[in-house]
Amino acid sequence: MKSKEIAPIKVYSGEIAMDRLLTFRDAEKYLSFCRECKNYGNNYACPPVPCDIMQLFNEYKKAYVCTHVFDVDYRDIKVLQVCRMLCDNHILSLEKATPHSLSFISGYCAFCDICARKDGDMCRHPEKKRLSFDSLSLDVTRLLSEMFGYKLDWSGKTLSLTTLLKN
Repeated sequence: MKSKEIAPIKVYSGEIAMDRLLTFRDAEKYLSFCRECKNYGNNYACPPVPCDIMQLFNEYKKAYVCTHVFDVDYRDIKVLQVCRMLCDNHILSLEKATPHSLSFISGYCAFCDICARKDGDMCRHPEKKRLSFDSLSLDVTRLLSEMFGYKLDWSGKTLSLTTLLKN
């Protein structure tokens, strides 16, 4: 499946003040979910992360949240990869165009089939490597509901990929 055959059916985006964004953070709860994932410690986007997340938050005053909603079966790995590349490339292009910004991707990094971190090697694409939005330990369901009135669908009928750009 080619990327031009897949497009989001809806895109939600908006800015939020960093102090407001932090009200959605619950590190203990969401890091426990990360620890159960096979990518924990095996993907450069995923925890444990090599920096202090709160220090990252403190360096910025606002964030731009963007969610792409796709009407696809995300259990199809090829479809998921196409959707991920569309979203990851979108947020990376926004980061490039926004001075003094830092972007976060949705979920694990998918630029390689198998992340080099799993074997203890250096990242093969350090220019694209970003931390996962999930590694920030934010309640994305509540965040999207309160920011956009959007109810995240966990049933597999739609795919929602949320990214963040801080500046």
